[in-house]
Amino acid sequence: MNILFVRAGRLARAWAEIPGAARRVFPAACLFLAGCAAPEVFPGGREFVVRRETDFFHYGPAQPGRPEKLPDGTFLDVLKKDSAYSYVKLSDGRTGYVGSADLSTAPPRAPAVPFDPPEPAQAAEPPPPNFQEIPEEISIPAP
Repeated sequence: MNILFVRAGRLARAWAEIPGAARRVFPAACLFLAGCAAPEVFPGGREFVVRRETDFFHYGPAQPGRPEKLPDGTFLDVLKKDSAYSYVKLSDGRTGYVGSADLSTAPPRAPAVPFDPPEPAQAAEPPPPNFQEIPEEISIPAP
């Protein structure tokens, strides 16, 4: 218990050595800087996916009226991610705000597989079936 009093005494002496004006400004500066988390900005957008059904605000979280609902699994690009809300762009081009807690990074997209279907003239047509011919694998019992 004495150790706590000794450390508190050292802290009080160190606090007393700080000039008066700095002593008044220091606590306010600490509180201000603690609340000033810089938002993440993604100029080209960064793909995220909605984890659960969430509200989509066109004009901001304080907009009048009801927000639109986004279903879970909706892919969107995050343009600016702040602590509580993120400014996003939907695949149809609309922009708005969603709760940052409802987003998670999107899984990587599957690589595009080139597919060149054959031209109709190049496609080989199967021969017509011959119903008079009996395959060797089938044996017909004698009457």
